Amino acid sequence: LEIQNWPGIVEVGGAELAYQMYVHALSFGATFEADEIKEIHTDDTTHVHTLVGNNASYQTKAVILATGTQ
Repeated sequence: LEIQNWPGIVEVGGAELAYQMYVHALSFGATFEADEIKEIHTDDTTHVHTLVGNNASYQTKAVILATGTQ
């Protein structure tokens, strides 16, 4: 899949664009975890999300949901 309308990039493949975004986020200190999340709980007072996965539990203020395809 070629992406042709991304600002600042004439043409790039989807996998390459995703990798560039990943590297960019890492440069700002982002961390990435790969896990299968079973539950999500949100504290309405603090707005902190607790994600319960197979490998661990995670607390965060933002969640990016990427379900993928099969």
